[in-house]
This record gives sequence, structure tokens and C-alpha cells, in this order.
Amino acid sequence: MEKMEYRTKGVCGRLLTSFFDMKIQLKSYLGLLCHTIYKSQVKYFIFVDIDTKDKEVLRAVIQEVARAGLSFWILETKKGYHVISPNMLDILEWHRLKTSISKFLENYYVFYVIRWITKPGDRYIGYWSEWLSGEPIISKSMIRLMKKRFKTCRDIYYFRSDVKRVDSTLNFNRYEHHEII
Repeated sequence: MEKMEYRTKGVCGRLLTSFFDMKIQLKSYLGLLCHTIYKSQVKYFIFVDIDTKDKEVLRAVIQEVARAGLSFWILETKKGYHVISPNMLDILEWHRLKTSISKFLENYYVFYVIRWITKPGDRYIGYWSEWLSGEPIISKSMIRLMKKRFKTCRDIYYFRSDVKRVDSTLNFNRYEHHEII
């Protein structure tokens, strides 16, 4: 029986060697879930996790959220941005918006949960924008939570007088994510 010998040459060998030398760690995070209950109906928040610093991708996502007539925060993370809206949407509005936004994202983010614990490199500043149209319902609970998270966020949440602001239950989940260290 012949002795088999495997050799790697050139760049491929360096890539394989570095791949097998990587250390992968399982990290646990607290995440805010996208659903809430209001008047016995399930409502949804739109969360977007953009894994790039490309301003054109951010602009395209903002245009879609603004076109839907929602208020939102833009939060800068180490790898990109989070866009979070306190507007409560029904399932069809939520699904239509997440489908239109997913065209611009290169990751496979599913819009169900957004990381709530900050990582090193995340900024503690939330940029607020208001594009309300129609008869929006805004979660006061979400606004209070954002004020607590971002100490530098001023009280800038001015809504039209006809905007319905309601308390809603916010749901959190602990999830695990593999990270290369």
C-alpha cells in the first residue's frame, strides 16, 4: 500500500493553514425581538443590520424606510449600521418593507432580532429621523428604552399631535453567535 502525502503550495496552502489555525468562540448576546402585542394583535418593528460602512447601502435602506413613512434611529456599529424604527407595523407592512430592504443587504439578516448589547467599536450615539405619514402608532416603550441605552441621545422625539403613542411590551432574547478571534 502506498503512503499518501498531502502538500499545499503557494497561496492556497497559506489560506488553508491560516483557516485551520483560527480560533472560533461562541459568544452570547442579548437581542430585542421584532414583535410586540398591541390590542390583542401582533405588531412588528423594523430592524435592519447593515454589515458594511458603504454609505450608498445606508442611503438605499434609509430611502426605503422613509418611503414607508416611518421614524427611525441610525446607530453606527463596528462593521456598519443598525436602523431601528419604533413604529408598530402589521405583518403585511413589515414583510413588504423587509423584502424591499433585503435587496440592498449582502448579509442574510432575517429582521427578527437586533443585538442590544454593545460591542467594542459600537458608537453610543443614535441619529433620529422622522418621516411619518398616514396614521402611525409609535411605541413609547421603545423610545424610553432607546433613551436609556444612548445616554448622549437628547430628547429629540417630536411627533405630530395626531401620532398615537402607546405602551407596548418589548421582548428580549439571548442568542449565541460564532465569532472568529
